[in-house]
Amino acid sequence: MPSFTAAPRALVALVFAVLVGAAACTPQHLAQIQAEQTQLASHRSSNALDAAQLARLAKCESGGNPAARSKSGKYRGLYQFDQRTWNGVASSVLPSYVGVSPDAAPSYVQDAMARALFDARGRAPWPVCGKRI
Repeated sequence: MPSFTAAPRALVALVFAVLVGAAACTPQHLAQIQAEQTQLASHRSSNALDAAQLARLAKCESGGNPAARSKSGKYRGLYQFDQRTWNGVASSVLPSYVGVSPDAAPSYVQDAMARALFDARGRAPWPVCGKRI
């Protein structure tokens, strides 16, 4: 007879994870995320990278790690932005992220910044990994 003890434990763990995650998000935090996503949606263009292209670029640039830093510390985040480039893109896409280190931004913000940079400059900012897009 099969054991059903693993299923209830998994369900309890899932419910606990959802509750802990929900408790960590205040209404103000959720409102901020929704406002950012609305603002980001207004900047999407038809030439923007799709999810699969972004995933390939992020995997090549940072191994898919949103907190990645180059050995020198100059390049950060999923798409290895330097601070100057990040600030330039952020100033037109999400001004509240000007001055924020790319690796400290949420993944969805990093994705939006990479899409905006690609829309403006194509593959050039990623001379090696841009070829894999």
